Amino acid sequence: MGNATRRFRESTPAASLFGAVFIGIALASAFVTVRTSVENIRSHERAYLGSSAEARQHTVSAALGFPSADWDFVAKHVGRGDRFLLVVPTSLRGTPTAHDMATYAGYRLLPAIAVTEAARASVVVYLGGSAKSTASCFDRRRTACVLRRHA
Repeated sequence: MGNATRRFRESTPAASLFGAVFIGIALASAFVTVRTSVENIRSHERAYLGSSAEARQHTVSAALGFPSADWDFVAKHVGRGDRFLLVVPTSLRGTPTAHDMATYAGYRLLPAIAVTEAARASVVVYLGGSAKSTASCFDRRRTACVLRRHA
């Protein structure tokens, strides 16, 4: 046991130097990361905070690849007290895009409530041409359709 203690004492200055260098590198890395993060936040502030709420929402819908005019149309026809069912094209079901659309619809159509069962919906929102031609709201010029269901 005495031998191990003596070796530890002998390596302590080198270990301390290594520890100090490691801590210095870690602090420098953290400083660079914080500076980069602050610059990114300021860049986003300049780009988005000066924009109107409508312009910010259009940016998100454009990123989803869905025309802003269609989201405006849907938002105009779905509102407080509505329970909406979102229907996306079959080709998108189960994909991240469908999930993104459902998430965005849940936010954009507030205070309406999203439901997952047709029987609970007062409004059915068809996106991306997913409406069947037999739906009363079918319009070939629009990629969004809102079908109000009467109880």
